[in-house]
Amino acid sequence: MDDIFTGVSRLQAEGDGSTRPLSRSRLFHVLSVCDDISADAVAQAMSDVGERQARKYAGHARVASKAIARLLDQRPWMEAAVSFWSPSGARQTIAEAQAELDEPYFAELRAAGLM
Repeated sequence: MDDIFTGVSRLQAEGDGSTRPLSRSRLFHVLSVCDDISADAVAQAMSDVGERQARKYAGHARVASKAIARLLDQRPWMEAAVSFWSPSGARQTIAEAQAELDEPYFAELRAAGLM
């Protein structure tokens, strides 16, 4: 998983003039505390970033979450090692958490006619 966070933190969007990678620890923090990976949720979790930086972290966090889900699909034995307690108090796997995190994002895309 370290490779996922390293790679995602170094992603460069087209037109993004910055070559400085995102903080891996802050990216992990976003995935750990945000129930919904959106720019608003990231801005609340990281109160010291602006709107543009929050959008950047949200996009990178979505990429990381997809890569982690793919990794767990390929290595099911890892899923037990990365299960955790959800905020509601129920034990939850990364795949279950991923589905919850993706739903509001996909709903926005569907509402905008992009899906």
